[in-house]
Amino acid sequence: YVNFTDPSFTTAVKNSALIMAYSQGIYSFPLPYTNGNTTETHYWSDTDNSTVSIGIFANSGIVPTTSPGNRDYRILIVYPSALRANPQMDWSNFEAVAKKFNLNQAY
Repeated sequence: YVNFTDPSFTTAVKNSALIMAYSQGIYSFPLPYTNGNTTETHYWSDTDNSTVSIGIFANSGIVPTTSPGNRDYRILIVYPSALRANPQMDWSNFEAVAKKFNLNQAY
């Protein structure tokens, strides 16, 4: 797993905004994501409110014995005003979101 800490991850943000975590291997996908025998997911730290952790777990409950390879991640906070202004946006599609909001798509 990997931890991301950012002061933008506040209780108020988590209670009001859409927070999307995207993983990139060959392509982008929102988390959680299941592929074969593993699931890649994210969760908030119990001890540090400003930390999100992303991990890859075996669906069998057994710790994977091989590395899933290098991954790059993007975490996007979508505030309520952006949600209201873009009701048709597919927030699970990072490429579309990045294009709409002129975000750097390079990982």
